[in-house]
Amino acid sequence: MELAQELASWATAAGAVIAAIGLLLTARQLKIQNRQHRLELGGLYINRFWSVDDKLTMADPASEPERYKRLKRRYLKLCEDEFDAARLGWLDPQQWAVWHSEYLRASLRAELESAIRDHGDALDLRSLKACLAQTASVGPHDAQTCSALAVRLS
Repeated sequence: MELAQELASWATAAGAVIAAIGLLLTARQLKIQNRQHRLELGGLYINRFWSVDDKLTMADPASEPERYKRLKRRYLKLCEDEFDAARLGWLDPQQWAVWHSEYLRASLRAELESAIRDHGDALDLRSLKACLAQTASVGPHDAQTCSALAVRLS
């Protein structure tokens, strides 16, 4: 009888170990799937960026001022949407860090500030403006400490 109880105890312990390993493997798989989903969403933003950028490149502001203005607004809104997606955790943190670093480049900052002045009047660009303002006041910052991430979504 004692041998049967000992075997049952060992079997229970082995079952618990196997279950724990199974849970760890499942958690790891979920983490991998979550990251893959975030990277896929990032891919959608990249496709949107290139679509807008291609159209902007082909648009002539002199002969098509309304189309150019509409495309500039789409570009600004895409930038704002990226901040929203990062805030909600929909983007891979490493991917977002790379994208965010682009907002710190002086040439892009100047281009964005000019586009906001010229074309952003009807848009809610609180996150983009917060990031640009933080860069102007304190200098470069990383994606995790960007003040834009504290902006509340409406």
